[in-house]
Amino acid sequence: MINEPPPLDSSPEILIDGCNFFPSIFNDLKQAKHSIYIENYLVEPGLLWNEFQALLLAIADNNVIVKGVFDGFGSWSVTGDIAALNLHKNIDLLIYNPVRFRFTAANLRRTHIKLFIIDGTVAYTGGAGITDAFFNPRTNQSLWSELMVRISDSSVKNVCQLYEWKYRKLKSKRRNIASSFSPYQYNLEGWLYAHRFSTHWIKRAVYLKLNAARQRIWINSAYFYPTKKIIKYLEAKANAGVDVRLLLPGLTDVLFMKYLARGRYKRLLQSGVCIHEIDDRFLHSKIIIIDDWATIGSFNLDILSIRFNQELNFSSSEPSFISELESFYLSKTRSSTLIDPANWTKRHILSKVLERLTYNVVQLFRRFFD
Repeated sequence: MINEPPPLDSSPEILIDGCNFFPSIFNDLKQAKHSIYIENYLVEPGLLWNEFQALLLAIADNNVIVKGVFDGFGSWSVTGDIAALNLHKNIDLLIYNPVRFRFTAANLRRTHIKLFIIDGTVAYTGGAGITDAFFNPRTNQSLWSELMVRISDSSVKNVCQLYEWKYRKLKSKRRNIASSFSPYQYNLEGWLYAHRFSTHWIKRAVYLKLNAARQRIWINSAYFYPTKKIIKYLEAKANAGVDVRLLLPGLTDVLFMKYLARGRYKRLLQSGVCIHEIDDRFLHSKIIIIDDWATIGSFNLDILSIRFNQELNFSSSEPSFISELESFYLSKTRSSTLIDPANWTKRHILSKVLERLTYNVVQLFRRFFD
């Protein structure tokens, strides 16, 4: 199975915030004639999940086949609802890697993918879970800022084949996929999948693009703790005059990750990397723009996405796709705080202590599981 690049006239559509993309997703789901494929890491009880369940049942009543994969950790609070949905003859939802009482790396292997496929012709991916934080149907508000991309070109057949392969593996084992992902090859245009550390096409594509960057590297990551290799790329490119920017959340749901990210700031600032923090809402989106290429999806530049998670991104050099992501990025930087390198060294001592503490904790964690 080859990940074919989408046709040149394709126009992936960027949808900003859950108040825009969830109504679009729901509308496309309602139009389904044959099949719906879903994969999601984060699902929590609430108004959005209630509406989603009701919609799946209504769709299944119309003889549309509904298949789903939900992560055993991120969706643990709705496992009872998933079991109830599975009572319908046209619904088959699987739990990926249920959490077991063991302190091993197996519990860290998660499907972090967010994916909706309708009739094999329309697909959505990005970083949105099915929770009220992303979209509250009653208030029509999105507490967390996020992006999803809607794709309706011929490349959707590639992600369909990927999903069906994975689904068959899970049906046969009902646990982590043990075999290597040999049938799937990657192209820098289209769908990028991360199955394991050794078959991490997103990481491989990002490394290739970082190495070749000549004009700009703009990164937005909800959680930021990249590999040493990526840090070296960013430093080297900034020193060479490339426009290197990081757009990171100052307001976050995981305070630990905020201080872990800040522990990398000093070196990057000294190299000329511009770092912006945004505090109006939690910026949960994940974007990488390098020259005239960009990727969006579930992939964070952090240890979990790089080392343990299954991830899915969509990448393209299509001008309108780049333009839309660029506009979003610039709009967010205008409402963010630019970190001043001179003042950064004068930050509060407590912040420095927390940065060092989180770094040491992660180093212990890595030694234990590597």
